[in-house]
Amino acid sequence: MNVAFVHPSDASMASFRYRALMPLEYLNKNTDIRATINEGLADAVVFSKPMAANIDFAKQCRKDGTRVIVDICDDHLNHKAMGPVYREMIGLSDQVVCPTVTMRDRIKAETGRESEVIIDAYEQERCDPHANGDNLLWIGHQTNLKEIIPFIGKLDNLSVCTGPNNALTGYIPWSIENQRAELARANIVLLPNSAEYKSPNRLINSIMAGCFVVAHPSAERKEFRQHTWIGNVMAGLQWANAFKDELDDRVRDAQDYIEERYSPALMGQRWAEVIKA
Repeated sequence: MNVAFVHPSDASMASFRYRALMPLEYLNKNTDIRATINEGLADAVVFSKPMAANIDFAKQCRKDGTRVIVDICDDHLNHKAMGPVYREMIGLSDQVVCPTVTMRDRIKAETGRESEVIIDAYEQERCDPHANGDNLLWIGHQTNLKEIIPFIGKLDNLSVCTGPNNALTGYIPWSIENQRAELARANIVLLPNSAEYKSPNRLINSIMAGCFVVAHPSAERKEFRQHTWIGNVMAGLQWANAFKDELDDRVRDAQDYIEERYSPALMGQRWAEVIKA
């Protein structure tokens, strides 16, 4: 069986890696499903982050008897421009998938369609905890810089690893290599804000890299309350400073938890199940 993942970006966008590249690598290595990205004949096509240009292609897939799977990572269902695209693509789909329970509930409420949750697995290899220190880091796409800008200049030892932008100077240009290097240098990762439906992939990868995470609450972060600080960011930094000796143990326990529930194998198995359904 052949499956093609259709995604509008490249490895600089996290969703490309989590929703196309990582599933492809697992499927090709561990199953009888042959996967490609943005090319090739297929028995099933997965549209991740659907665009208006995908609509005619999806219609042709339906005519040809090719299975259409639509992957909804962002809550754009009521967006002025993208909302109609998302709704039409969902209507054309044989199956809808998404990365979180919150997004599944949003899709059901807005469209009446059921969807399958396929997690974003960790992509960062497990490293020894190194949370006892003062080096702070924010990692994220440049479109999300507004969440960290209020803290710049107020916190010492804060580094930012992000993509090209006009809002900051002195940031570390994002690449997978730079992100890994910064996570290895940092002790605490700050994640001030997140939409309720968003995958906790930044939190998960920061923990796997050995860092303690201080994060603003969201629906998809609450399960990590025992292992991280979920709440007011400044209060979290004060707490982490007071309990430095406990942080590495908390990170180690969190890594065990993540390996059990967010592994690439679990993610790949779910993709295989949905594609073959």
